[in-house]
Amino acid sequence: MLMMRKYKKGQTTIEFMLTFPMVMLMVMLAIFFGVLLAYKIGLIEAVREAGRVAAVSQSCGGQYSLSAGNSLLQGFHMNGAT
Repeated sequence: MLMMRKYKKGQTTIEFMLTFPMVMLMVMLAIFFGVLLAYKIGLIEAVREAGRVAAVSQSCGGQYSLSAGNSLLQGFHMNGAT
């Protein structure tokens, strides 16, 4: 037979106050790592896009070269992209 645990007056409040910071820390860490993961995924996508642009710039005969007078962004604007 299960025995009910008897709480002293105020014990529940004390237990809650002891566990609440740990729970909040876990939630904040989960959010932090979620944001970190989203940033990393965005960074990976940016690198992939840069690789695609670099491949296109090489296949266009240097039209989109990164020389001092011609930036990659200017190459996109010359091509009509926004």
